[in-house]
Amino acid sequence: DLAFPDRPPLEFWDRPVTDNAPEADIRAPPVQQPFSTSALNTTLDFLGRRGKISKLIQAFEVLTTPLPSATIASPDSAYADDADEDFGINDPGVAPYTFPSAEPNTTSFQLLIKWLARHNRGSLARHYVVHVMEQDRLTDRHLRGECMLKRKGEILAPHLGITQYMFLPILGEANRRGDVEMLRFVLRKIRRALRRKRFDIGFYGDIQRQWDAEARQAAEDAVEAAISSRTESTPLLSPSAPTASASSSRLPSSPSSPSTLVQVPYEPVPEPSTPEGPPIKLFNVDLHLSILKRDLYHLEELERRAMDTLGRKVQRLK
Repeated sequence: DLAFPDRPPLEFWDRPVTDNAPEADIRAPPVQQPFSTSALNTTLDFLGRRGKISKLIQAFEVLTTPLPSATIASPDSAYADDADEDFGINDPGVAPYTFPSAEPNTTSFQLLIKWLARHNRGSLARHYVVHVMEQDRLTDRHLRGECMLKRKGEILAPHLGITQYMFLPILGEANRRGDVEMLRFVLRKIRRALRRKRFDIGFYGDIQRQWDAEARQAAEDAVEAAISSRTESTPLLSPSAPTASASSSRLPSSPSSPSTLVQVPYEPVPEPSTPEGPPIKLFNVDLHLSILKRDLYHLEELERRAMDTLGRKVQRLK
């Protein structure tokens, strides 16, 4: 309920038992549906298309940083007492309710900045550009630590990255309004993002070469181990053994002999199970490098466009 985002819906509230409504007729609270990043992006896009900027900001801030659940927080805390005295009883806490939340990704910030720029909210769009660049650094710092501490198949893929679509709406709006200060701000942030992209490409290129070398070394070790085990398991023929027995050992025995039946281990086919959530994406350094190079190419083109736009605007002002 976006009208009261920090309060459980009325369906989860406790309804007192009266004479007209016996306790047996009171229905159980509804089952809470899960909330995902895709639902967050759909909500942001819907509110942006409707032009409800205050609801757009409210939904983003509340759904990405929710309050703790009422079942976790202590009901005897001083904050709860002050809230009840000031605003009345807001959350009875009878039915367990977890506030919906989702982690924003690249699409979330792209939608948020796009609709803020289209509705002439340049200051808010500028704020979220700074915010997403800070979150991008935190995500990349965490990913670098994972690459140095964990193995290849244990690292999760990142969910956030700087793209051209986080600067393009602000650039277009500043160009239409002739806002030279905003154009300089966008150009400065684009250049900072370009420097970081180049550093990231160099770092993950080293990680890629290191992992490829480890994979080749592991493959060579496996081949050597297989060759050595096969050599040790092969028995050497005694020179005094007759040739007929050696030749007869190579002949296949009769299929009617029970000793010649090959026992194939039975492996039951696993039953298909319904996934409980979105699939887990593991980190692929090759894919990550290709995405970084693609973003670098688009940001370089956007930098040239921003420089041309800023030059034209400054020349017209002079």
